[in-house]
Amino acid sequence: SFNSMDQPLFGEARPRDRFINYGLIIGNVVLYAETVLMAFIAGFLLDGKKCRRLYGHDYKPHFCVYAVDIILCLIIFALLGSQAFMVYWYRQGELDPKFRKLLVFNSLVLIVLCLCANLYFLQVGYKGVPSN
Repeated sequence: SFNSMDQPLFGEARPRDRFINYGLIIGNVVLYAETVLMAFIAGFLLDGKKCRRLYGHDYKPHFCVYAVDIILCLIIFALLGSQAFMVYWYRQGELDPKFRKLLVFNSLVLIVLCLCANLYFLQVGYKGVPSN
């Protein structure tokens, strides 16, 4: 019958699944935006301590961002982009439903990665270089 040709490949998505997918993507995007902002302003929040370790104690930073902070943000952006494409393909019915748990797991991993990046940018737990 031709009516079965008009239905999505894996049936209709439940509202709960749609809420979980959109919630995780929106949460990831918001947390990523906060992570990028933190990469740029962490040097100023730490009163220049982050840059003084690199350039010396008498350095007065005007704008100081570590390249590794920006590279970490770019890596997280690449992971976030691939996750967004996977969710889009899942919503279009092009991915098997068994990938739903993997999509949720990857979103949670991205959230943890953003939280760890923020802790790294703010140097939480940094004890400094031991003096001789």
